[in-house]
Amino acid sequence: MQSLCATNACRGRVMAALLGGLAAALAGALAGCSPRGPTLAEVSGTVTLDGRPLARGTITFEAAGCRPATARILDGRIIEATTYHARDGVPVGEQRIAIFSRADPAAAKPAPAPQGAPSAAARFPPSMAGPSLLPARYNDPVSSGLSAIIRPGQNTLSLALYQVPP
Repeated sequence: MQSLCATNACRGRVMAALLGGLAAALAGALAGCSPRGPTLAEVSGTVTLDGRPLARGTITFEAAGCRPATARILDGRIIEATTYHARDGVPVGEQRIAIFSRADPAAAKPAPAPQGAPSAAARFPPSMAGPSLLPARYNDPVSSGLSAIIRPGQNTLSLALYQVPP
């Protein structure tokens, strides 16, 4: 039987490709992600704005090579952390965090619609109609300054947000 690669150069390329694939798989595994999916962990805790519980919002957890996870904020508590299925958790590893919170849609005052245009309720989904309650920096995991290392098992976070940085 003849070898697929008859030259040393061909064998070198095959070996480099195999080692590159192994390195990528190892890096993913160390970050909590694998070809079978990431290891997920429970996350709960609190979110405050200027020392008071944040009434409602959403947290996004982002890690390199993993699907983003989200959790809800209700009365200052982090609940329902989800990556693939409801309340299945957040990928294990270092996570950058973004937080979103909007006022009630009734508090939004969109510009009047031109005659014949759809109503404000039709133009803006209720979850996006209210003004943001947080400084824009918290809406981006890069600029938020928030991060967490999620470990296997239960994780409890305490995230303190400020209108004006302390």
